[in-house]
Amino acid sequence: MKIDLNKIVGFSIIVFGYALFFINFSCNVAISSMAIIAMILFWVIWNKFLNSFILNDFINLIFISGLIISISILSVYGIEPIGTRNGTLIRFHNNQIAFAMLIFLVSLLPLLLINAKLKIPNKQFNFNLKPIIPYKKPVNKKDKSQYIIDDDNWEIISEQDAVSGKYYID
Repeated sequence: MKIDLNKIVGFSIIVFGYALFFINFSCNVAISSMAIIAMILFWVIWNKFLNSFILNDFINLIFISGLIISISILSVYGIEPIGTRNGTLIRFHNNQIAFAMLIFLVSLLPLLLINAKLKIPNKQFNFNLKPIIPYKKPVNKKDKSQYIIDDDNWEIISEQDAVSGKYYID
């Protein structure tokens, strides 16, 4: 049986960080959040030191830590039970619920970005730069050496059309 010391130490760092988080959460949220951040940093340093750092494990650790923090904030500070004579009422604190949702979203984003299959279009843009003042295109004159023979679509020219210069007559 092979025992991998690297995985055991990495797992113990994670367990110790979460234990510090849950011990200090009811007393001081800032210290418990620092425990989670320190746990992530120590875990990254340990894995970088041993050249066993895997990005997917790091992103999963960020997601799980954010999920635990957001559920803890939501359950302790977001939802407050109030006891009355007739039963228990529940009071919702909007700021704490929004903060818990924000932490969950921020911890979910790296997981979504890594696992998303993005299709980036590889299309080049064509820019047609046109001048502001349009220029006149030269009139293409038909080649004079081209004759049309036996065309049924013709009519007799009038004198005014012949003198106007619009038509070429052989």
